[in-house]
Amino acid sequence: MIICPKEKCTGCYACINACPYHCITMQNDSIGILHPTIDDEKCIHCNLCIKSCPNNCEFEFKSPIKCYATWTKDKEKRKKCASGGIATVFSEYIIKQKKGVVYGTRYTKDLIPITTRSETLEDLEYFKGSKYTQSLVGECFKDIKKDLDIFSYFFPICGRIKYVFFTKAKTYHINVCLLRTERTYIMKKNFLLLFTLLLLALVGTGCGDKVSGSLGKDGAELVGTWNGVGNALGRDDSYSCDYLSFSIDKEGTFTLKDIAQNKTCLSGSLSAKSEKFSLDTREETTAELPSGWDGLGSGSTLSYDMPTKNKLILTYDNVSYLFEKQNDSSKQTSKNSSASPLLNLAENDVWYSNDGSNEDKTTYELSLYDNYMELYSIDPKAATEGEATFLTNFFYLSSRDNEFTFYTYKEASMKLPDFLKDLPDGFSKSTITMKAEDDSITLSYNGKSLSFYNNVIYGLKSDSDSYRLCDTCFNWKFDSSDHFSYFTMNPDTNTLYLYVTDGAEDADEPKYVAGEVHINEKKHTITYHFDKDLSEESIGTDSNLYKIFEKMDKTKLSYTLKDKQLTLKLDKTTYKLTLDEY
Repeated sequence: MIICPKEKCTGCYACINACPYHCITMQNDSIGILHPTIDDEKCIHCNLCIKSCPNNCEFEFKSPIKCYATWTKDKEKRKKCASGGIATVFSEYIIKQKKGVVYGTRYTKDLIPITTRSETLEDLEYFKGSKYTQSLVGECFKDIKKDLDIFSYFFPICGRIKYVFFTKAKTYHINVCLLRTERTYIMKKNFLLLFTLLLLALVGTGCGDKVSGSLGKDGAELVGTWNGVGNALGRDDSYSCDYLSFSIDKEGTFTLKDIAQNKTCLSGSLSAKSEKFSLDTREETTAELPSGWDGLGSGSTLSYDMPTKNKLILTYDNVSYLFEKQNDSSKQTSKNSSASPLLNLAENDVWYSNDGSNEDKTTYELSLYDNYMELYSIDPKAATEGEATFLTNFFYLSSRDNEFTFYTYKEASMKLPDFLKDLPDGFSKSTITMKAEDDSITLSYNGKSLSFYNNVIYGLKSDSDSYRLCDTCFNWKFDSSDHFSYFTMNPDTNTLYLYVTDGAEDADEPKYVAGEVHINEKKHTITYHFDKDLSEESIGTDSNLYKIFEKMDKTKLSYTLKDKQLTLKLDKTTYKLTLDEY
């Protein structure tokens, strides 16, 4: 059965939301575009998917009466947002003033666009900006209908209004629609009577599927929705958790949900005692359980820890995930919602270091994110390929001056750098000093430290100019033109190379000259060896740039490297190269 012609399908998920028997899944085609696929064995041919498809509906087009253009007056919001920031203004109004909810598209850590639900101003940060690609909508339309229906039918006598604002990112355009239930004071008597009788029947006969649990001493603090904020502590990056949510109500009912697919992984009741959850789960699951938690179910014990009131660590079978509490929107401030303490340390979020105290001269890679950092090691034999092995991660809790408090994890198998060898085993809070400069970040713990650098090549001395120049890009202005120039390591010869482009703007593959560079750091000179073959192949021998650099072959240039500028001197000519802020 075909829902609609493939060339017209936009991957809107309307058919998935309409199917009552979950017969439809979204599959990537040969170029990565999502299209629905029907399981014929489950399909009952009700044709609801066909009826729900917008491509099968007849539209009546009318000329617009009026057209409006608008934007927010807040300059900071306009910088971060697309379309003048008006969607953010609407969203904030719906959540803050009307106590409604917002559906929008955000990226996961793996840059997968997903459509999610939010009741907080904090989450609006993730919705900002256009995302010109297909979003994983999942079953959001069902949730939107629930949000609208529950208040329009159950509470009309109170005149309560429920607002839903839905921003949907589509390929090459953005659709925005505002949905709301109107205030009404008319209730259908038959529906009210039926609902009342049904409710009394469920309560009287115990037909509800909830099983009461107990939250123990942490009861009040455990209640709420907890969102995954990164990888499993101390595990490799395949243990992703930023797509998970864990909800607990005051009666001890819980739901573990995959928000990327908008599907429930596990639900039921829990009882908390001695920092452990005893689970009583329902059998049905519609999404896969997180990595390492495959055996989680009824009778399982889930350990928990709360390092702070808004952090929750859940552990099962020695695999731990970190969650952060979804705060009440009324208590949120713009300052808290936009805080990114680790990324504010530097413009670049990836740093490298050689630990000179190790005999193997291991290179470590440090990746910074909004609220956590990851530590990798790089085998020196695989340095040119940059193959990294995940070691552990540190989750940001708080900071004061240069002192950052992290939730850390350590086990014997981890080959940590020497300065972290004194970290407590297992889970703990640790204070690490982080000092950021123009080209380095220094981490210190218990009197030991290690520096991480930007724009470097493995194997060079961290205090050398060669080290600082590697993988660094400059703007070089000479012969009345601007030239994009960059230093990089030639993997074939393991030597430093300088590439200078011809200055042509908007070129898909810019032409360049190239040459090998040898640095004498004691005399502050650079010896340039022109690579004729490579340059001729790219730019040709008739190029003026080719002729200039051919004359520089085997010449020594005095240099100074300070801050963001490299100065070269050849006889009476001075060349100034400025670090490119790309």
